[in-house]
Amino acid sequence: MVCCLLEFARNGSFSLDSDIPWPASLLGSLPCFASPWARCGSTGPSSKACREKMRRDRLSAVLEPGTMPKCDKTAILSDAIWMITTLHEETSRLKEQNVKLKEKTNELESEKNALRAEKQRMKADKEDIKRRIKPLGAHLPSFQYHPTAMSAS
Repeated sequence: MVCCLLEFARNGSFSLDSDIPWPASLLGSLPCFASPWARCGSTGPSSKACREKMRRDRLSAVLEPGTMPKCDKTAILSDAIWMITTLHEETSRLKEQNVKLKEKTNELESEKNALRAEKQRMKADKEDIKRRIKPLGAHLPSFQYHPTAMSAS
């Protein structure tokens, strides 16, 4: 439950599951009450209803800063359900995008490997051609007589 995740720490900061601190300076002024104990008297919360109201106010202020807090359970739960649904949709969209990108990466990787193999094959062909031409160049004289010049002598 979203309502049970948020607790008020004595040092004036909020924490979500007691792992992530939320400094009070980030939250600004809380619109439902001037101080934590303003609605319940100066000595602190005395009734369960008052403590629940304060907890809902803090939760609303964190989830929707700058708006009037929605202090009833249905509003808080419907907003939490909407947020979770939105996050699930975004997660599924990102997973699909990740799969597509992995497929594209695999295609590019295979194309790169094919190009490397073709390059190696072309280098080998070039070396083979050079090797075949080299002995032919050694047997040929450095210059050749014109056929008409040879018959005249």
